[in-house]
Amino acid sequence: MMHFPKSTNEPESITRWKSENDAFVEDPDRSTRGKFEKLKRDTDLQKILLNEQGHLCAYCNRAISDVSSSDESYLVVDHLLPLKDGPLDYHNLVASCKGGAVLGQSIPPANKHCDAKKKNNTLHIDLRPTLPGCEKVLRFEDDGHVVAVGKDRKLLKQQINDFLNLNEAGLVMKREAVLREVIDQIAKAQVSKDELIEDYLAIESRLSENGTQPSRHLRAFAGVVLNYLRNP
Repeated sequence: MMHFPKSTNEPESITRWKSENDAFVEDPDRSTRGKFEKLKRDTDLQKILLNEQGHLCAYCNRAISDVSSSDESYLVVDHLLPLKDGPLDYHNLVASCKGGAVLGQSIPPANKHCDAKKKNNTLHIDLRPTLPGCEKVLRFEDDGHVVAVGKDRKLLKQQINDFLNLNEAGLVMKREAVLREVIDQIAKAQVSKDELIEDYLAIESRLSENGTQPSRHLRAFAGVVLNYLRNP
């Protein structure tokens, strides 16, 4: 997990929707919340969220995409605070991976993570990736596991495992492989820690699928590597 600052400007589609539904935004009923939920399908909103997050899942930092696919790398727009009681606001939205869910397949609960696991649970404020400092309450180990640190670590540990399932076996294996490569590079003096930090902070600009608009990409699991390198 890493901090993904929100843009000060919300997407035009949300601004327009709020204008059209002004009477309901402050005190929305169930029907209005359902209409807002449909905005998550807006492709412009999805692209903005992906660019803000460097095409990484807000929770596990796997690479995600807006290219229509049944693969779990396809993004899901998630509400940080559940739609049933959270604000109808762009700043409450993040892009998540599908959390192990693949179209047409049944996924065991133990293998669900991120959006598929979180559902309507409310994350501790220190685990919300749009707020600064979220990465400071986590520590990633050599073997790919993530642990909670700090004064609220007992509650944070519960949410890491029960709400997001960030220690799901598949995620742990992927993180371990990435961290093993980083450790080997440092051990062989191929690159310094500072150079690796700079590399994982770097934004790569790529052309979008239609070849016109550039998009921002971070390396997969960038937050994991940066957390590991910055912690003794």
